[in-house]
Amino acid sequence: EKQLQEREAQKEASRIQTPLPTIEDNRLKRCLVTEEERQAFQKRLQEAKKKAELLSKKRTEEEANILRSWHSKKLKEVLQNMSVTAAATEESLKLLPAPSEIEADNRIFSCLNALVDIANEDNETASLNLDHGVEKLKQLVVERENLRQFLDTLTAKLNRASATETACLT
Repeated sequence: EKQLQEREAQKEASRIQTPLPTIEDNRLKRCLVTEEERQAFQKRLQEAKKKAELLSKKRTEEEANILRSWHSKKLKEVLQNMSVTAAATEESLKLLPAPSEIEADNRIFSCLNALVDIANEDNETASLNLDHGVEKLKQLVVERENLRQFLDTLTAKLNRASATETACLT
């Protein structure tokens, strides 16, 4: 056992005595790059950066064009739907223009109330016209409901159009 220990000690001693090559020397010898090679590498790197930038710009432009065409298509659909529904409603109902929606509602109800008062006066003056007054009232109620429904559909269409417009602008 002593002999084995001595041999191992001798091996360790010989290993320690042999000088190790310096790492810096090996690194410099392996990594020496000439000035021409460095310049060529820099040139290739700059060209690659330019190409990447051009590709990025092209992709951004293509995305913008696609988004722009999608928005224009969406707006065309909304406008077409509005024109189709407006044409259909114009054919079914004829209304006088009003300055604003609130005033229009107030005017409509005040006119309907006046017509109801007229119908009531007719009922008081002539008992024979009772059936005629009831028919007038029924017609007025139906017309009021039609007008309310028409106003509701128009406000819904305007809300949809403005929502689509804001969606397209964002």
